[in-house]
Amino acid sequence: MNNLMINADFGKLWFHNISKILSERFHELIIPIIILGLSGSPLMTSLVLLFQRISSVFFSIPIGTWIEKKNLVLISSICNLIYAILLFLLAYLITIDRTSLYVIGPILFFMGLVGLMLNIALSAMVPKIVGRQRLLSANNSLEAADAIVTLIGPALGGIILAKYGPNITLTICGSLLLVSMLFISFMRYRNVRTETDDKPMKGKQKLKSFIRDSQEGVKYLYANGAQIVSTISALVLGFSTSYIVLSVIIHSKYTLHFSEEYIGILLSCAGIGNVVGVLIMNKFKNANWLYFLSTL
Repeated sequence: MNNLMINADFGKLWFHNISKILSERFHELIIPIIILGLSGSPLMTSLVLLFQRISSVFFSIPIGTWIEKKNLVLISSICNLIYAILLFLLAYLITIDRTSLYVIGPILFFMGLVGLMLNIALSAMVPKIVGRQRLLSANNSLEAADAIVTLIGPALGGIILAKYGPNITLTICGSLLLVSMLFISFMRYRNVRTETDDKPMKGKQKLKSFIRDSQEGVKYLYANGAQIVSTISALVLGFSTSYIVLSVIIHSKYTLHFSEEYIGILLSCAGIGNVVGVLIMNKFKNANWLYFLSTL
C-alpha cells in the first residue's frame, strides 16, 4: 500500500490502471470468441485480430514522437473516451445483429491505434510523476495491479459473458474505461513546457523536426548491445503473449468445446504466475538486469 502512496497522482494512476486492465482482460476473452463464432475458422480469427496489432508495428515510434511534447493527461483522457466509444459501438452492432468480419476488423484497428497512444502516454507519465529513483517501485506496483486483475479478470469476464452475452459484457468494458478516464482527469500533474517547446515553427520545420525525432527513435532500438537485447526481448514477449492467449482460447473453444466460464478460468491461471513474479521481483532488484532479462 505504501507504493500506492508514492504521491496522490500515482495513486490515481494505479486505480486507473486497475480499471483499464480489467476492461482489457474482459475484451481479450470476448472478442476472439465472437470472431471465432462468426468465422468458424481459427486462421480467419487470427487474421482479423491481427488488425489490432498492426498499429503497434507501424506507428509506435511516430506516435511516441508526437505524444512526447503533448499534454499526457489530456491525451490519456481522450484515448480512454474514444476506446470506450469503440467498445460501445461494437456492443451496439452485436445487439442489432449487424456484425461481420469486415466491420469488426476496422474497429479493432482503431482500438489498437487508440490503445497504443494510451499506453505510450501512460509509460511517459510514470517517471515524471514518481521520479527516476522510485521508478522500479512504481513499476512493480503497476505490475501488481496487472497481476491482480489477470488473476480475477478473465474468469469474471467469462462468467459475465456466459450469463449476459457479449453485448452487455462489452458495455461493461466500455464503462470501465470511462471510470479510468475519470481517474486520469483528476490528476494534478501536467506537462512542464520548456523554452524549446515554446519556439514557434512553420509547417515544414515541424515536419522536419518530427521526421528527425522519429529517426532518432528508430536508432534507439539498436543503439548498443543492451538496447538490442531489450528490443528482442520486447518483440519475443509481445508475440508469445498474444500467441499463447489466442491459442488457449481457440483450442479451448474450437477443439475442446469449453464454455466461456472455463476458458476464463484457464486464462486466469496466468494471474497466479504474475502474482508470484511481483512478489519475488524485489529479490532481483540488484541483479544485472541485462543477464536477468536474457535469462527470462
